[in-house]
Amino acid sequence: MSDGPPDFPLLVDDAGYLLQARDAGFVGVSVDSLRALTSRAYPLGFSSMEDWQSCLDELREALRSDGLEGADVRIKGTAATFFSHSPGKPFPQSGAECGAQAAANGLDGTAAEGRWSGSPYADAQVIPHRAFWDSRHQLGIDSEGSDYDIQISSDALAEALRARYPDGTVRGRFYCFGAWRPLHACRVGTDVRRAGRLVGTLAGQTGTKGESGRLPRCRAGEPDLSL
Repeated sequence: MSDGPPDFPLLVDDAGYLLQARDAGFVGVSVDSLRALTSRAYPLGFSSMEDWQSCLDELREALRSDGLEGADVRIKGTAATFFSHSPGKPFPQSGAECGAQAAANGLDGTAAEGRWSGSPYADAQVIPHRAFWDSRHQLGIDSEGSDYDIQISSDALAEALRARYPDGTVRGRFYCFGAWRPLHACRVGTDVRRAGRLVGTLAGQTGTKGESGRLPRCRAGEPDLSL
């Protein structure tokens, strides 16, 4: 049962843990932001639909300037789901686990244990199973806050990659979308890193990202950007 108000958004991690108001409060996510997330209005980290639309407008223009108007664009990750779907990002179950995860990332494990002790999870009976938006940063496990995973699938982009790397092996990073600078619309401190890669083939056509040359369909709560 959730500890939030009667209309508190219902979100569950992949082990069945139900989002609690304390989880949202721990990472500074408001109930309005959770409602926007569950209604697929805009992802976490944006303060309004207007900010999100501004980000989309800038991305749309960047795609147009690079000749990628027909691209399939999706946002994935905790910005769109709250809880991580990555098996490699479990939520620590104790201060010792918190410190060990931080140390594994080259950070101060003792400091992370101290953050755990000051968190609402130190004496909690029920704890999330998966990391969630910004939780790893708040616990000192990651040095940066959660980011945005925006995946773009485009035949035109695949052709550009194929032309540059005819043997199908991408060396280094292939940068694109040079016109995209949506930082004023995104959360403070979020950077934009751009890279493309060839992944699979389908009927002789190579795509970017995803399996079989196409992006996988979104999970519930992972919105299509509808460009």
